[in-house]
Amino acid sequence: MLSDYPQIPIDPHTFAGMTFRVRYPKILNDVLASNLYPDTLSQRLEKLKTSLETLTITRIHEHNPLWETFYQQYEGQLLPSLPFFDAEVYLFAYILHLVDYDSLGIDPFSQIKAQDLNQNVAALAPNLLASQTWDTQDFVLHSLHGNKSDLSQLKSGSELDIKLLLDDRAALIHDCEAATHVDVILDNAGMELFSDLLLVNHLVERYGHEVKLHFKSAPIFVSDVIREDIGALLDALLENKAGAFAQSLQNKIDRQQIILQHHPIWTSPTHYTQLPEGLITPHALLLSKGDANYRRFFEDRVIPPTQPSAPLCSYLTHPTYCIRTLKSDIQTGLSASQSELLDLQEPDWKVSGKNAVIQMLH
Repeated sequence: MLSDYPQIPIDPHTFAGMTFRVRYPKILNDVLASNLYPDTLSQRLEKLKTSLETLTITRIHEHNPLWETFYQQYEGQLLPSLPFFDAEVYLFAYILHLVDYDSLGIDPFSQIKAQDLNQNVAALAPNLLASQTWDTQDFVLHSLHGNKSDLSQLKSGSELDIKLLLDDRAALIHDCEAATHVDVILDNAGMELFSDLLLVNHLVERYGHEVKLHFKSAPIFVSDVIREDIGALLDALLENKAGAFAQSLQNKIDRQQIILQHHPIWTSPTHYTQLPEGLITPHALLLSKGDANYRRFFEDRVIPPTQPSAPLCSYLTHPTYCIRTLKSDIQTGLSASQSELLDLQEPDWKVSGKNAVIQMLH
């Protein structure tokens, strides 16, 4: 059972500690450099940047059942004393609170995402052209490669090579052929979203699937998809010789072949062991993108990499696959020899972004 394992803590000597010591001050610097806010709000972010280690958990959500257990456990405690995932989600919620996101509606990461998309926009049309000869396994692999970097990491995607540790594409394709509905929990905006939409478009056209895309209701983890990011990508496609693809996607959205849906659970500390009934389409094939989503299937716990995933994911009622580049201290389902060799040859294999999985969880 998942409760047999402790949640990953923020240890100063681990990846979690480096995240709070290095990555998050950098992210806050990037937000400040975007010049999105008046001085009063920018000063709040400046203060947060220098007080991450002393930030005390205060209640910034009222009458929100998805956060109530969190506050019952942690209100009044210092942020670094929390489990890693809980601390991260609260920090992003706190950033949105500081910049008055609910009232102003300004995505603090919008300029960061726009710059990344602009830097890669020339690749849209060539990728679309290349995809004309792909089959399903190619679209899945391309969706994985879209996840190889995200905007909260310190390395760019071009600096990262990927080694597949688990490749369950054959089983995934078998389940694709049997499914009528597919739900996709999205991860990053920009080029990853583009790679995901290539896959989604293929699933609709090849298999006749109805595909539901789950995105975030508010910005979190810097680059996670919100509704505006979908619109920004469709606009970029229209402006860069890929207008026919953009129109095809929009037509599928209009006909409800592609359904866009958000839910506050995706921006809460609630793990996937507590997904509301009916949120995922009944009997659908479930595809989950990215690292944070993977962590939530396992409640971000300290689990041996050789532990099979299926016994820990018995709560799932859908055939479920994770398409993910490893960027945190959690992985399941490896053989003992794989794990031992990785530990020997690449001590940071769980967080380097150089390894990936296409993994069936259940």
